[in-house]
Amino acid sequence: MGKQRPPARLRGENGEIAKDGLFSFFGDLFAVTTLPHLPSIFGIPVLITGSIILLFLLAEYIPERFMPVTLRPSSLAANLFRRMKKRLHLRSDFTLWLLLLLAAVLLIRLISMGAYPLMDTTEARYAEMSRKMLETNQWLVPQFDYGIPFWGKPPLSFWASAVTMKLGGVNEWSARLAPFLASLAMGLLFFAWPFRSQSGQKAAACFLILAASGIGFVASGAVMTDEFLALGIMLSMISFWKSVAQPSKQPWWKYLFFVGLAVGLMSKGPLALVLTGFPITLWTVWNREWKSVWNGLPWIKGALLMLALSLPWYLLAERETPGFLHYFIVGEHFQRFTVKGWRGDLYGSGHASPLGTIWLYGLTMFLPWSLLLPLLRMKKTSPLSEKATLPGENSFLWLWALSPLLFFTLARNILPAYVLPGIPAWCILTVQGLWQWNSRRPGTKHLIFLPASIFGIMAIFLLGHGFDQLEYRCQKQLLQAWDGKSPLYYWDSVRPPTPLNSTHPEKCSGWNRERCLQTTEQPIWR
Repeated sequence: MGKQRPPARLRGENGEIAKDGLFSFFGDLFAVTTLPHLPSIFGIPVLITGSIILLFLLAEYIPERFMPVTLRPSSLAANLFRRMKKRLHLRSDFTLWLLLLLAAVLLIRLISMGAYPLMDTTEARYAEMSRKMLETNQWLVPQFDYGIPFWGKPPLSFWASAVTMKLGGVNEWSARLAPFLASLAMGLLFFAWPFRSQSGQKAAACFLILAASGIGFVASGAVMTDEFLALGIMLSMISFWKSVAQPSKQPWWKYLFFVGLAVGLMSKGPLALVLTGFPITLWTVWNREWKSVWNGLPWIKGALLMLALSLPWYLLAERETPGFLHYFIVGEHFQRFTVKGWRGDLYGSGHASPLGTIWLYGLTMFLPWSLLLPLLRMKKTSPLSEKATLPGENSFLWLWALSPLLFFTLARNILPAYVLPGIPAWCILTVQGLWQWNSRRPGTKHLIFLPASIFGIMAIFLLGHGFDQLEYRCQKQLLQAWDGKSPLYYWDSVRPPTPLNSTHPEKCSGWNRERCLQTTEQPIWR
């Protein structure tokens, strides 16, 4: 196969959405461009919300002879609150409010995943490749187009989205369900971190910070590979700490370190080994823990487990589509990050950025929590941190948090999602900083409720069908109206409206020829 850029194809009644997507949700919501029907978006939901609040206030102040005190909204709410605390075995009101806000954020994200079309070109392309897996039953190598393999990424995230679409139907919500479930798994891993005190409360706070951060909220419902890479790295880092720095009673944590590496290898590639090994190596050298690291993990058996879970796919993919390993290892993992405006991308284009842009992404993607970074301490030990952390824990978390930023500082082609593998460490550091300052200034940890108003506005935006009013760069409505036969013109080219089937046998040469010739037209992304 030649290494020419594969053409995007259109097929069926709706066509394949693999060229243009949308601006990101946050980019469009906070852009300078105005929403054309702002009153209609917020008018009815605000009116309904205001009416409910007014009714509650009226019911609260009805004279006692007309309504017993026990039936007033405040009494009913207090009673419900007590029941929830008792049912969940919680000791403080703070923890319950924390869980309620976390549940609200996750619910808003879960509902919103189907409220707008596929976002940018990456999300549209990856969702379409997962759909092709279902249609063609070709699961080994993802297909960028019929008969054209996709060499850019391993298949784990595509497999996951294909499975959720198999269960929930071919639509945006089902395609985004897979990364949402991966984000839930990341949140649950916080409960495995060895916090010395108030472990459950701190873990829930970490989960909330992850879910309510800019990158955490967007990535949890975006069809891309980064959420699975971050999940694999987080699993490895927590397993390393529980196996080396604070040995766990459960021996299987030692092997989960290598399982996490395999997840990273199958979702993004060897980059997972770098982003995991870089902070661990620095931490080992800094704290002189060579012996503990060597004895704490079953390196030989674990490496064999990691290879058993990942290497067979790489070998099968190279055998099925020769040239894959060279493009994936050399192109995607070396030239992409060192060559500015890299033109070797077979499926898109390089994202040229000035050196050091990743630090700007780190600050903006972690909003609103990056506003609290001055509360954090980078010292190895301090009067505040000695009682709250284990020896070496602070340096381990800082190295984990900074490793993606340091690694991509000199990279010339980067995306905001590249900061995601370090975000869990930032969440833990933020929680520790809040709790440490709270011991000196009581009430500081209530800053954890910072995003409550933001997500209240988002809930009203969602109820008002605000997503329908955003200016999309999306072809969905156009392709739904297309008859599938007439020529479809683009600004810079004319693209054939028919699929790669028996009417174009000359374009079915090479890989997957037989399946390509048998393809029939079917509508997608209704």
